[in-house]
Amino acid sequence: MPVPVTSAADNGGAAETRPITALRGAGPAVARRLEELGVTRIGDLLLHLPTRYEDRSRVAPLGSLRPGMHCLVRGRIDHAEVTVRRRRSLLVHLSDGTGSLLLRFFTFSPRLRALLKPGLEGLCFGEVRTGSGPWLEMVHPDCEWGVRAAAVPDGRLTAVYPLTRGLQQGTVRRLLQTALDEYLPRCPELLPEALLTELGLPGFRTSVALLHRPPAADDPAVAQQRRQARDRLAFEELLAHHLVLQARRRQRERRRAPALAAPCELQDALRKA
Repeated sequence: MPVPVTSAADNGGAAETRPITALRGAGPAVARRLEELGVTRIGDLLLHLPTRYEDRSRVAPLGSLRPGMHCLVRGRIDHAEVTVRRRRSLLVHLSDGTGSLLLRFFTFSPRLRALLKPGLEGLCFGEVRTGSGPWLEMVHPDCEWGVRAAAVPDGRLTAVYPLTRGLQQGTVRRLLQTALDEYLPRCPELLPEALLTELGLPGFRTSVALLHRPPAADDPAVAQQRRQARDRLAFEELLAHHLVLQARRRQRERRRAPALAAPCELQDALRKA
C-alpha cells in the first residue's frame, strides 16, 4: 500500500527513506527477500499489513482440545522419538496434567532433535487433528521452547503476513516489532485533524499500530476499530493518488504546444490534395 510515510528527521531520518537494513535483524539476505514483496524501506514495512490473525491470547489446557481447534497450548515433553514408517517423522509427546498431545514434524533439523529432551517446556500453536494413534496431534506447530515458552500471552491477536520463499513469519514479526516501537512514534499525521473528525477516522499511528497488534477481545467495537483503521489507510492512499493526478494535470496544462512553422510547399500540396 504505497501511502506516503514520513517521520521527523531527528535520530536517523524518515521512516519513508530509511532502508530496511537499518532495522536490527534485517541483513542483506532478509532484505533481498523483503524486496520481492515490495518492502525496501521501513515505511514499506509499517504498511505491510496482515492478511489474517491468529488468536494466541490464551493457553488452552490439553485436556480441553478437540479436533479442528486452532489454539495455543503449553506442556512438558514426556518423550521424543524419530520414527520411520511411511514417512520419517519426529514425534514429540506433550502433557500438562490435564491431558496429552502429540506433535508431529516431517521436516526437522538435528539441532531441533537434540533440543527436545524430556522435561523441556514448550508453547505451541497449531491445528488440532485426529491422529493415527490414541492421541490428538498437531502437525508442524509453531513452537517456542525452554525459557521462551514461559512467556505470558499479551492479550493481542497474532498477525499473519504475506511471505515469500525463505522468509518466516517470526522474522517479519520481529522486524515489525522494532519498526513499531522505534519508528512509528516519529511518523507525523499527514491529514488534518478536522478532516479525520469529520470522517470518523483514527490517526495514522493509531491505525498502523492497531492493524499490527489488535486486541483479542471478542467485541464488535474492536472489530469496528479495525475496519476504521483499514479505511483510514485506504483513504490516505486514494487521496495521495488523487493529488498526484492533479499535480500531473496541472503540469500538463502548463506545457505549451509547439508553434507550427510558416506555410511551405508541403502544406500547399496537402491542401490541394
